[in-house]
Order: sequence, then C-alpha cells, then structure tokens
Amino acid sequence: MKGPRTDISYELAFSKLSASKRDSDQNSEYDRYESRLAKRDEALAIQNKVSAEQTVKMIVEKYGPISEDEILHYKKKLTLDGMPLMNYFQMQLVGYLFYKDLGDPATFMSLHNSTDYIKLIICGKRMLQQAGMVMLPYVISSKVVRTATRKIIGKKDISKYEKSALYDQICQKYASEKIRAKVWELIGMVASSQFEIIDYDNGPTKYDGITLPMIQDIIYEEMMFFIVNI
Repeated sequence: MKGPRTDISYELAFSKLSASKRDSDQNSEYDRYESRLAKRDEALAIQNKVSAEQTVKMIVEKYGPISEDEILHYKKKLTLDGMPLMNYFQMQLVGYLFYKDLGDPATFMSLHNSTDYIKLIICGKRMLQQAGMVMLPYVISSKVVRTATRKIIGKKDISKYEKSALYDQICQKYASEKIRAKVWELIGMVASSQFEIIDYDNGPTKYDGITLPMIQDIIYEEMMFFIVNI
C-alpha cells in the first residue's frame, strides 16, 4: 500500500571529523574526539572501581572481619613468580555470588587482581559455609590446579538428581533446554576440575595446601543449590 510521499528535513546531520584541521596545539578534530572518549572511559573506570570498593566494604561488614594476615595468606597462595594466579573460571563463580550486590559484570571486573577481590573470595567462602555447604566454599576460595575445559553430563547421571526439589527449581528458573545444558556443563566442570584448598581459619597444617577431594553427590547437590540461588 502506497501513501503520499513527504519530504522531511532533519535538523541534525553527521559531519565527518577532519584529521587535517588543527588547533593551536596541533590537535586535529579527530585527536580531540579521541581524547574526549579516553577521558570518558577513564571516568567510567574510576566510577566502577569506587562503586565496587564501597560495595565490597559493605559485604565485608556482613561476612567479616578479615585480618590483614588472612589476606596476605591468600595473596601468597595465589601468586607465582610475582604474578597473580587469578583463574577466569573461578572468577566467574565468585562473580555469580556477588553480581546482585555489585550491579554489573564491569564493576566486578574492576576488582581483578586486587585486595578487594581476595576479600570477595573469603566472604564467598563464609557465605556458602553459612548456607551449610561443605565443598563449594573451598572451590570458591581455592587455588585452581586444573580446569576441566568441557564436561558433558550424560542423561543417566542427570536422572539421578531428577527427584531432587532443586532439579525442579532449576527447570522452573531456566525454561530453555540450551540454558539448562549450560547449567549442567558448569556443574560438570566444577566436579571435574582440581582445586588446592586455601585454609587460613584452621591453620596451615589441617587443610591448607591439600587437594580438595571431589565427592560427586555432594558437589552436584551444592552446585544445584548455588545455581538456584544466584
């Protein structure tokens, strides 16, 4: 169906930035535009970092206190040849716990390799312990020795947990089969990875430094609870 044609003039128009026209400081229009973008990005990064630091302070007040000695203990365990050992897979798990508090992934990522990130690891461990978990707290706060790149859980294994109320809650929360497949893949990756316990609370001779023994039934149940509640 055709109607009458109307010519509309727009007041706004895009203009091409010049790289040849320069000001007294020999900066082109393009240079000045890039400078404004850089300043905006820098301001946003500072804003995210300040917001994250304030949020971490509130989280520590809830699950703390955390001593400087405990932070130093974690830093020593998570450092190799002067470089921090922050595992991306583990960061995702910690991020899932605190995204609701921090607001968005960008704010969380501003804490990468910082003391505040160590504080989140410790608070995450305490949060999960308060929820009655026994294995996942040590996954969250461990040194990752080996990450399983991909682990598909078969239908036979999944069927063992179909009678669990947590299984029904996962199905209700994630209606998409593709998303549920990702959920089981995440659970399988945690269950198949290798973690070295970092344990400051019980002293250096009890659990600290030993490999976390993975008991499948427990870690599956705790991961299901974790996924339902994030």
